[in-house]
Amino acid sequence: MEWGATFRRGPLLIATLVLATVPLLAAAQPGAAGITLVASGLAYPRGVTWDANDQMYVALAGDGPAPTAADASSGQTPVEHAFGLFYAGFNGAVVKIDKACGVPVATGLPSEQQQSGWHQGVASLTFLDGTLYASVDGGGSARGNPINPSGVYMVDMNGGWAAVASLDAWMPAHPVSVVPGDLDPNGEPYSLIADGSSLVLSESNSGQLLRVSPDGTITRIVDLSDPHRVPTGVVMDKDGNYYVGTLGVTPYPDGSALVFKVTPNGKTETVWTGLTMITDLAIGPDGALYALEMSTGNTTEPPFYQRNTGKIVRQTGPASAEDVVTGLDLPISMQFGPDGALYTSFPAIHAEGGAGGVARIDLTAEAPIEVPPDILNLQGSTCAPVGVGNTAGELASGPPPAGGGQTGTPVATPTEATKTSAPNEAADGEASEGTSVTIKDYAFTPPTLTVPAGTTVTWTNADAVPHTATASDGSFDSGNLSPGQSYAFTFSTPGSYPYVCQYHAGMHGTIVVQ
Repeated sequence: MEWGATFRRGPLLIATLVLATVPLLAAAQPGAAGITLVASGLAYPRGVTWDANDQMYVALAGDGPAPTAADASSGQTPVEHAFGLFYAGFNGAVVKIDKACGVPVATGLPSEQQQSGWHQGVASLTFLDGTLYASVDGGGSARGNPINPSGVYMVDMNGGWAAVASLDAWMPAHPVSVVPGDLDPNGEPYSLIADGSSLVLSESNSGQLLRVSPDGTITRIVDLSDPHRVPTGVVMDKDGNYYVGTLGVTPYPDGSALVFKVTPNGKTETVWTGLTMITDLAIGPDGALYALEMSTGNTTEPPFYQRNTGKIVRQTGPASAEDVVTGLDLPISMQFGPDGALYTSFPAIHAEGGAGGVARIDLTAEAPIEVPPDILNLQGSTCAPVGVGNTAGELASGPPPAGGGQTGTPVATPTEATKTSAPNEAADGEASEGTSVTIKDYAFTPPTLTVPAGTTVTWTNADAVPHTATASDGSFDSGNLSPGQSYAFTFSTPGSYPYVCQYHAGMHGTIVVQ
């Protein structure tokens, strides 16, 4: 990937930033004619979607702790890897909007913060058959978080979440035709949409459009890696064709971005050129194609982008567009709502401390809607910030050392570890007394199980959402257990083995081996 010295891998990973102090957003305040702020207090807002009852949900990359010199003495130094310096944490979130404020639905999802201040986390949201799915960046083995990968997650409305499809496992086995020089082995999941019985995901780092089934199967629809253009937003028309926008590459000169049309069988053609730094696309009720431009009038000097120059444009021809909204501050996502209005989240950068929001655009207003810098100001919000310090950012230290945990803690020898579909009686919560743990109602039952050495313990998920049984010392890990699945592990060494569900922080259990 050709980025230049100050840029790293995809549209969400701008490494040289000019950080600025941003005032808080006033909840639901009127803006210029045709534009209104409808949500505030959001840390790095990304994708927006609605459920069948017109409830709005917003993805948050989340705001982690700022890297400082003091971090070095506490061990919180950045990790250096193939694509830069970063902190790993669990500040990604999904919120629903109530009275212009974000109400947490799910928190503690994988995230990362660049040393420069850029954040990755939950990127996009969509509903499929009534279930909420999210594309999530910031997890994965390359960030020291192999249990929580980058990929597609299912979000439970009771606060739970679970990885459905892992790009960590899929990408190394399915390289694109032109692998970028700063390859992220975990990929960069970006835009996620529903298509019939499956999901469609753009992956920006390698450059590809993927199909993801609810059972986790990933297949490539089209390889967009040659030439490298960084695919971002994806939409689908009534005939099942996909439209994919591109960010372009450093220094993002005006007119260098474009839109591809991709047929369901992967045939690709360019249908719109002359655009700049596209972060999302939308198809209007009238069938017109809209593009969201994060920044225009970009310069050849870092940081390249220009604040308050973002646009929403409507296609008027293969190489032409008309302005719909101008003067947006680094907009990152765009979606038509159930009311026919257009919604956009912003800013993509400089949203620390919950200084991000969502604006509603009334397309019946006279175009172009010009947004002065002080109209969508973030002053005086009464909303409690969301996505700020849900959990402290943690150093990505890699997976536990093979065969070991903390000093003095016995580690079970993995003589047997299997995961199977559970029989009907197991799904009902019935288990063989003394050797089994039932996962139900967000709890392990019994919470403490005592067994002799050499015993095989079986965990069965009798809940309606996925769970894991993961040893605190890394000695065993069920991985994702979907409802009805079981996992078995043989304990051969005496000791106490605490474990948790990686998806639900309040779920704890212990196996005592005598």
